[in-house]
Amino acid sequence: MIIYETKSELIARKILVHIAQYGISDLASFSKLSKSIEVGRSLLYFYFKSEVEIIDTLYQVFVKEVDYHFEYIKERQFNFDEYLNYLVDMKVPYFMVVECMKVYQQRDEFKAFVDYVAKGIDHYSQQMFIKKYQLEHMSQERLDYMYNSLRSYWFERSGHFKEWNYAKVSQLRDDLDEYILGLKDDFSSSSSS
Repeated sequence: MIIYETKSELIARKILVHIAQYGISDLASFSKLSKSIEVGRSLLYFYFKSEVEIIDTLYQVFVKEVDYHFEYIKERQFNFDEYLNYLVDMKVPYFMVVECMKVYQQRDEFKAFVDYVAKGIDHYSQQMFIKKYQLEHMSQERLDYMYNSLRSYWFERSGHFKEWNYAKVSQLRDDLDEYILGLKDDFSSSSSS
């Protein structure tokens, strides 16, 4: 269970859900944000004096959520397909990463969210990916290329927060299998030429 220790963390959790659903654009407007998360604007100003303070607290809440889910995944030793299915259960942090990936090159403060996931849960995912598709024999360069291709493919086809469910993930997984097998074939034919 994730424990939010302060009122500011509880509000930041609501903001995290908002960003996962609607994107980062409303973050600068306390008026729009307070309406969307159903927290009074004065209360929002009381806990957060600036967008920077919101982002700092968002990051703390995000890390708690990712750590909680990552521990759950490791304890159960999920394989790659189980991990992908579990992304439905970790919908909020997943779509927070999707939204951060859209803006982190223009807004450096969101790079930390992407980097945090890359160092932990994403690294685990890559190891499961290698096992599933039996890629242990490939060079690290090719593995990185294939995994980054997979991530781009997956993120581009994730759709929106409200339509994210097990049926969507199942379809994406099936499409991903075909995509990865195609990449493997491309690598096999290029290395035998």
